[in-house]
Amino acid sequence: MVNCVAITPDGQTIASASNDKTIRLWNRRRYQQRSILTGHTGWVTSIAISPDGQTIASGSADKTVRLWNLHTEKPIFSLTGHSTAVLSIAISPDGETVVSASINEVKLWSLRTGELLRNLNGCYPVTFSPDGQILVSGGGKGNIKIWR
Repeated sequence: MVNCVAITPDGQTIASASNDKTIRLWNRRRYQQRSILTGHTGWVTSIAISPDGQTIASGSADKTVRLWNLHTEKPIFSLTGHSTAVLSIAISPDGETVVSASINEVKLWSLRTGELLRNLNGCYPVTFSPDGQILVSGGGKGNIKIWR
């Protein structure tokens, strides 16, 4: 089952995240699978691609966030700290920050260093405003939280 899809800013590569613990990269023009990224030990629940098209962030049921170099197709960082499955991922419009969310926590990470920048009490899903100044998360009780 495909859980999430994303497309690079140039429109050339499509990434899909699946229950088989993989991220598959597809050539959009040829409609062919280009490669498979492996490393997660649980379902890959969410993916996001950086605005410069260089990095893929993935979240998984294995409670990790992984950052991948899109061109070398190699892992950059494996980020740990979530106590439950990572259910949502977003990358800030400036490409500096990755946000990951699970059932009861939101974490902000540096895309460049993998450093944990901040912990927030929140829930999934998560997204940034187009200008990157606002972070929004939502949850199963019909509520949303907004951070500036």
